[in-house]
Amino acid sequence: MNFPSFGDAETFRQIGDQCALALRGQESLFKGCYNGIRSIGSALYFALPPLLSGDPVTQSYTILAFNLFWLALMYQAVLRIVELRMPTAGMCNAGVGLARILVGALTLLLALPLLPVALSDMPAATLFAIGLGFMVRLPGRLIDALLAGLFMALGGLIKQNYLVFSAFAVLALIVTMPWRPRIHSWSQLLRCAAMFAAGFSVSLTQVWWIWAHTGHVHVYDPAMNAVFADVRNQPNVELIAFSLPHTGAYISQLDAPVSRASHYAIKLWQGLFAYRHAVYLGEPPADAPSTLHVDRWLLACAWASVAAFTGICCLLARYSRGRREKAALVFSVAAIIFTVAIIHVENRYFFLPKLILLALACAVVCRRIFSERPMRTLPLAAGVPRLDPFNIIAYVACVLICALLFQQPDLFHTTASSYAYLTGHFVDFYDYNQGIVARNDYLPIIYVIFAIWMLPWHILGAAGDVGHLGMMSLSTGEILWAKSLLAVAFAIVAAGVYRCALLLAEGTRDAARLATVAFATSPIAIFAVFIFGQYDVIALCFAIWGFFFYLTRDLNRFAVLFAFAIPFKYFALLAFIPLLLFAEKRPLAIIRLGAIGVSLTLLQFLLYAGSPAFRGSIFHLAGTKLGDAAVPLLHSPRLHLALAMALICLVAYVRRPASAASFRREAVLFPIAAYGCFLASVDWHPQWLIITMPFIALSTILVRRRSLLLIGELFAMAGLVWVSANQWVGNVDATMLQLGVWRQHFQVQYMTMADLMPLVATSWWKLWLQIFLLLPVALVVFERLWRQPAHVVAGSSLAGLKSRMWLGVAFFVLPALACGLISRDAAQRWNRNAWVQEATVVPLASEGERPVGAIWGGEVVSQRFVVPRNGLIGVGLQFATYARINLGELQWSLTDSQGRTVAQGIEKQQLLRDNAFQDFRLSRMDNSAGQSYTLTLSAPQVLPAHAVTVWMTSASALPSGMSPAQAGDKPVSGALVMRLLYAR
Repeated sequence: MNFPSFGDAETFRQIGDQCALALRGQESLFKGCYNGIRSIGSALYFALPPLLSGDPVTQSYTILAFNLFWLALMYQAVLRIVELRMPTAGMCNAGVGLARILVGALTLLLALPLLPVALSDMPAATLFAIGLGFMVRLPGRLIDALLAGLFMALGGLIKQNYLVFSAFAVLALIVTMPWRPRIHSWSQLLRCAAMFAAGFSVSLTQVWWIWAHTGHVHVYDPAMNAVFADVRNQPNVELIAFSLPHTGAYISQLDAPVSRASHYAIKLWQGLFAYRHAVYLGEPPADAPSTLHVDRWLLACAWASVAAFTGICCLLARYSRGRREKAALVFSVAAIIFTVAIIHVENRYFFLPKLILLALACAVVCRRIFSERPMRTLPLAAGVPRLDPFNIIAYVACVLICALLFQQPDLFHTTASSYAYLTGHFVDFYDYNQGIVARNDYLPIIYVIFAIWMLPWHILGAAGDVGHLGMMSLSTGEILWAKSLLAVAFAIVAAGVYRCALLLAEGTRDAARLATVAFATSPIAIFAVFIFGQYDVIALCFAIWGFFFYLTRDLNRFAVLFAFAIPFKYFALLAFIPLLLFAEKRPLAIIRLGAIGVSLTLLQFLLYAGSPAFRGSIFHLAGTKLGDAAVPLLHSPRLHLALAMALICLVAYVRRPASAASFRREAVLFPIAAYGCFLASVDWHPQWLIITMPFIALSTILVRRRSLLLIGELFAMAGLVWVSANQWVGNVDATMLQLGVWRQHFQVQYMTMADLMPLVATSWWKLWLQIFLLLPVALVVFERLWRQPAHVVAGSSLAGLKSRMWLGVAFFVLPALACGLISRDAAQRWNRNAWVQEATVVPLASEGERPVGAIWGGEVVSQRFVVPRNGLIGVGLQFATYARINLGELQWSLTDSQGRTVAQGIEKQQLLRDNAFQDFRLSRMDNSAGQSYTLTLSAPQVLPAHAVTVWMTSASALPSGMSPAQAGDKPVSGALVMRLLYAR
């Protein structure tokens, strides 16, 4: 194991070694165990490992063993504080058990950074928590008061800030104590106070120790403590200690002054809401650079954290029960505020109050969910809406506006491709389209269906001539007609959900209507069909009706319908295999039904196997989503997906339901599990999430607490928007306004949605999306384990379903409209590249095939090019960030043919987006035509783990006017993917 030992950890080790020598009599105890900043208790504590062993390695493992011991005690102490050590009234055993598990996981998670290091935080926090556990029981037995004071004093003797925390604990007790004479006599209170003071008097040892050495009555040496006086003030925020590539530390600082309240808000955000997996990190974290840029986003996040902290505390105050919980809440709030105000931020300073606050939240939430009282029906699970005309009109208006406002270009591509069938190109479909739409990635069934749907336009002569004008020339009428196909398919899927829900609910129409409306109002489904305009919903028509016949045990029709669904991007195959194994155990029957299911797919492969264009494109998209073949197998998503599917299929095959009703209920879970594992293992596209939404809607019949599903989907929609806006910049964002029916109003956009949604939170949103996709399975399994049968709630409230739909759709529509309508001057405050929208962009080299190599240290990359026209105002390169946030600065310069520097600048690497262009602004060059320039990139201060790169073309596709790129002094085969920007 690696035990980091520098900074505070090294100081404690040195103090322990000196104190151990003093305790052995080799040095003066008065001098050897003294440090003006570190307490006498910490000196004696860290003297124990050297006293036990002289081997540094054994000492490190001794400290680890001590910390593990303190971890176990901390868990028990927190359970005592929030009243979870024994089953409590008002909460069933399942709730108590879940709360204990959550508290244990949180204790381990928050304590994990402290376990392998020699710091005083763990023992001090644990001793103080034990004392707090006794204090929240007061007034009671006098021994409790004595032990409360003693343990709090011991914690303060090891880390002095816990002496101040003791005052907050007393304050919390006083605030929450019922001051009624008939409950507590004054004499009893005075006796408890006296016993507490007697126990706490041990802390006077630290005061005496400092007085004996300095003559000051204080817990620190005032002269040594004065060094830290300015650390709490602006511009200092958070101390970061790191070990790669060398040990070091810095305090992140604001680059501009802010108000004191805003400074405290930023410190709260960095301290309370950030999580550091180690005290001594490997590399500095991306979200805490040495300089924090003060902008609207930083202040918005800071004040949002204040609002979140306030809201959480108010909710806990409202729903906490009993004096213990309220006292724990008051203490946590006071300790957090004190920590924010009194010193710079370190994540470990918030360890104990954050843990108590989270443990209290676990107790409150579990009590609300697992209350032994009759469960009050929540609005989100209130049951079945009445489809009155107003709700129907509002729903139709919502989806219609979405359909008219937005469109992603894939629908243009597929519709234009289908015209080849209408013009007689049945045999050479893929080869013919290669010169028009470049590539067709799907099997013919998709294009055949679109061709049939577009046939009326072809007969009337209204279909566009895409062979001459290109696919983007489709008229508004053509696009509306193509999108109407998606609307019809969506209605067919909703009808299939209703029929399946009737079987699952055993004929209960109210429950079936609930599941149907849950699907129809799903913001993720509305996004995929009406906003994005994708056609996976057509495959769902066959899949959901095949699933209906599956529930009736008509396996032949099930296999036939899935045979039509599988050729649509092959998604349905993931659900077909486990469903088949769950329903059929006979090997010959499995083979027969499986052959039916894949028959249509194999037939289409055979029909076009002789086409070079078909063979070159049909697996192109699928291959890119399953990961790079060069990635080691253990890290490949192909292996992860194969293992997950193997486990799901194994469970499906060995599982034998006890009844037909159990068979139908359990069958819903297999598509959810299969699709959830698939989407967690591949680089998915946003519209793909619709494939699992009908089955998640059906799971509302199976779970008891449907509100968790609906709320979870609302947050999943927010995550989908956030991830899409950052991962598909210029594709799945406000850019879709420029292809919608009302596109004439949004032709110039000065800002993208990625400018409003920072990349740093993308990984967390993606993680929540993956959790949500498997949430129904987890809920069903959990409720079954804890013997909580599902029930059908009847009612008439529509508030929850409407709120989920409107809020979910608004997560995308409102930011998109803001980006589409914002003025240039306003956009420049958010987007430093707003000027690009007023330039003429001309690609100079495109179709990147490989990166040029990591740019860091002494690596320099350069590209010489010739400008073909006058009016050059910018140069852009397509960067690759290796799908991570990279720290450091990238330097660029532009020199002319004489070697003179024309322009230069510095870009912050954390602002670069993966696979997106970054444009460098230049002063207007009116005489740039025919001039040769060299663009040079370098990053001398960047670490290898934070290096970025630039995409390159192939050697055979070297554009005119461009020389091979240079990596250092050596040419490389190919040119950098580049674009030039000209003044209009």
